[in-house]
Amino acid sequence: MGRFCFNPFGGCIQQVAPFKFRNMIRGIIYTRVSSDEQVKGMSLEFQKEDCVKYAKEKNIKILKVFEERGESAKFTDRPELINLLEYCRKNKGKIDVLIVWKSDRLSRNQMDYYYLKRTLLGYGISLYSATEPSLGDDTIAGKVFETFSALQSEIDNTIRRERTIRGQEAKILSGIFPWSPPLGYKHSNKLQKGDKKTEPDEPDEERFLIIQQLFKTCLNQQIRGNVELAALANKWGLKTGNGKKIY
Repeated sequence: MGRFCFNPFGGCIQQVAPFKFRNMIRGIIYTRVSSDEQVKGMSLEFQKEDCVKYAKEKNIKILKVFEERGESAKFTDRPELINLLEYCRKNKGKIDVLIVWKSDRLSRNQMDYYYLKRTLLGYGISLYSATEPSLGDDTIAGKVFETFSALQSEIDNTIRRERTIRGQEAKILSGIFPWSPPLGYKHSNKLQKGDKKTEPDEPDEERFLIIQQLFKTCLNQQIRGNVELAALANKWGLKTGNGKKIY
C-alpha cells in the first residue's frame, strides 16, 4: 500500500508509493547561503557535500542542484527557489524528494515554510534534511520536531532583524546614515567597497551648496510645488547621482 503525504494545513495532498518499491529514488538538492553566512562555515559547497552524502546513503539519484548565492531567506528575493518550484511543476511525478542541508535553508518564516512544503507535496515531492533526520519522519515526534524547527528559525530571523534595526538606529543617532549617501553627500574617500561606515558622509562639493541654496529659497520665497522646485534645481545645474536631470 502507498502512504499519504502529510499536509500541515489538514487533509492529505496525495498518495505516494513507498520508496522501497521503486528502483531508484529521484531527488533534487537546494542550498542557500546569505552574505553573512558565507563566512560562518555554511558555504554552498559545504552544504552540497552533506546533501550529496545523504543522498548516497539513502540511494537517492540527484537530478539537479539549485544553489542560492548570497540571498536572504525571503521567498520573493530568491530566484533559484523560484526556478526550483518551476522545475518541480514541469517535472511533476518525476521527482520524489527535495534535500536541504537544514530546514531553515528553505525558509525562516513558518508560513512560507509550510506553503513551500505544501506546494512540493502537491507535486508529489517529500522534504528531507541532510542534518535533521527527524524532518522526514512521519511520526508525531517527527512532526513536532519539524514544527519547532520552523518556529525556531522564524524566532532567530526576527531577533536578527531587530538587532539590525537597533544597530541602524544607533548609527543614525550618532550622525551616520547607514545606507547609500543621500543627494548632496558622498562616501568618505577612505571608505572601500563593502566597508561599513564609521563616520558621517562628507558633503558633495558639486551638489551640497546648490541643495543648501534650494532650501533657503524654499523658505524665503515659500516655494511649495515640486515642479517649480525641480525647475529651479535644473536651472542651477543640480544633477542626480547618476548625472540626470531632477524631476
